[in-house]
Amino acid sequence: MKVCSHPVDLIQALQDWSPQFERIGLEAGPLSQWLYEGLAAAGLPVICIETRHAKAFMKAQPNKTDRNDARGIAQMMRVNLYRPVHVKTLRSQKYRILLTARKLLQEKAIAIENDIRGLLRNFGLKVGTVGRLKFEERIRELVDGISDIAEIMDHLLAKFCCKLFVKLTALRNWLSMSRDVLMFKGRHFDKSVILLCVRWYLAYNLSLRNLKEMMAERGVEIDHSTVHRWVVHFSPRLLERFNRRKRQVTRKWNLDETYVKVKGEWMYLYRAIDSNGDTVEFCFSKDRDLATAKRFIRKALARHGRPERITIDGSQTNRMAIAQCDAESRLQQAGKLITIRSSKYMNNSIEQDHRRVKRRIRSMLGFKSEIAASITLAGIELIHMMRKQQGIFASTKAISLKAQFAALTV
Repeated sequence: MKVCSHPVDLIQALQDWSPQFERIGLEAGPLSQWLYEGLAAAGLPVICIETRHAKAFMKAQPNKTDRNDARGIAQMMRVNLYRPVHVKTLRSQKYRILLTARKLLQEKAIAIENDIRGLLRNFGLKVGTVGRLKFEERIRELVDGISDIAEIMDHLLAKFCCKLFVKLTALRNWLSMSRDVLMFKGRHFDKSVILLCVRWYLAYNLSLRNLKEMMAERGVEIDHSTVHRWVVHFSPRLLERFNRRKRQVTRKWNLDETYVKVKGEWMYLYRAIDSNGDTVEFCFSKDRDLATAKRFIRKALARHGRPERITIDGSQTNRMAIAQCDAESRLQQAGKLITIRSSKYMNNSIEQDHRRVKRRIRSMLGFKSEIAASITLAGIELIHMMRKQQGIFASTKAISLKAQFAALTV
C-alpha cells in the first residue's frame, strides 16, 4: 500500500488498516522529525529507529526496493530487533533554525561591512573601530564631500547593510527572549527555589550544608551538591544578563589584583573600579604576568571604552600592560594617551573594595578547582555589582537583590 508522506495521510491509512498497533517503526531520515511528531500526537506507538542499524539488517535482501525496505522494518519491529533513537521536539528544531538564520545573517553583515571597509581603504579612508549602530554614521562622515563614492555607499548602506543589521538585531532579541524561557526548563525544582539558593549562597556567609538545612526547615529536601551545581550553572548566565543592563562607568579607574587560594595554591583576581566605586571589570587567572594583565585590560577596554586615567600601585607589569594596550587601542581608534598614576596610597579605594569579595570567600574553606573558583567568583562579583545598584532596571529607586534576580530571569 502506497501513501503520501504526510502525517495526516499516514494516520488515516494506519487507522483504516488496523486500529490496534503494538509498535510502528520509522527509519530516521530528513522527514522523520516531522512524521514522528504527527504520529505521536495522534497517539500511535511510533518508534524512530537508527538508520545504520536498519541498513545492516536489510543488507541481505536481494532486491533493494521501498516495498522490501518496509517489510524489513516491519520484521525488525516484529522480532524486537531495533535500536531506537531520540527524536528532538519541533520546538528544539525551531531554535536550531533560529540559530542557523542568525549565523547566516551575521556572516552576510560582516562580509558586507568588510567589503565597504576595503573599498574605502583604496581612497585612504579608514573606518576604524566602530559599533554596528554607528557604522552607517561613520561611513557617511568619511565620504561626505566625495559625491561619486557617497552615492555608491548610499546604495550599499540602504539596500544591504542597514537592513541586515536591523534583521540581525531583531533576531538576536528574539533569541534572547527564547533563551529566557528555556533557562529553567527541565529542572526538578521550581525557579523560585533555585534562585533563592543561588542568591543566598553568593550573597551571604553560608555553606552549602547550611543551605541544605535551611531549605529542609522550609519543607524542601535538596542535597548540598545540587545547590553547588545550581551555582556553577546559573552564575555565568545571570552575569551575562546583568552585563546587558549594566550602566556605564566613569573615565577614571583604579586597577589592582588580589590573591585567592585554590587547591592550596595562590591564584590571582584582577579587578578594576571607577571613581564612584563601581566595578569596571574583573578577571581570574592562575598566573600573574604581563599576558594576563593585558588580557584583563583588553577586556575592560572592549566593554567600557578608553578611560582618561588609570591608578595602579607600584606594579611595573600593570604599567607596561596598560601602555601596550593603550597603544594597540589608539592604532584602531584615535584618542589621547591614558594617564597612568602609580601610587600605593591612591589605590586604597580598590584595596577596600577587595575586602567585600574576600569576606565571602573566607567562609568557603577554599576552592577545589580553578574552573569552580572562576565561576563562583563571577557570581560573587555579580552580587557585589547588584549591591552597588549598577544595573539599569525599570525602577529608578534602589531595588533589592531579590528583585534584581527576578528581573534578570523574567
